[in-house]
Amino acid sequence: KLQKEHMILIGTDCGKHFLQSVFLLSQRGDHVKFQAISMKEVESYLRKGNTRLIDLRCKEEYDLYHIEGAENIPYDDLEKYKSRLSKEYVYILYCERGGSSLMAAKMLSREGYRVFTVIGGIRAWEERYLN
Repeated sequence: KLQKEHMILIGTDCGKHFLQSVFLLSQRGDHVKFQAISMKEVESYLRKGNTRLIDLRCKEEYDLYHIEGAENIPYDDLEKYKSRLSKEYVYILYCERGGSSLMAAKMLSREGYRVFTVIGGIRAWEERYLN
């Protein structure tokens, strides 16, 4: 199982394309870098190809609604499924609000995967497309 560790999040705003660099520092002093991106940026990455969108919510939540094209790998199952993830792809992770995707991004980026996490999770998608 993935364990939640103490984290410090540091972000920067890079102009009109809101881009937030996130540095996670664990209690051991490791630091891992990946990017948190907006829903608008998700669309741009998906158009480029070579990108897989991963919904980390449980199957029941995924079955209710999800972002088109997303694959469901529940956060609690990620450890056993990560061997099936090719490092040739870029992974965009999302969950309900962003907490689980941050932890998953930390673990995957530490192991050499190219990872983005969606700022605000599926809630950001709901705000953009359902309201």
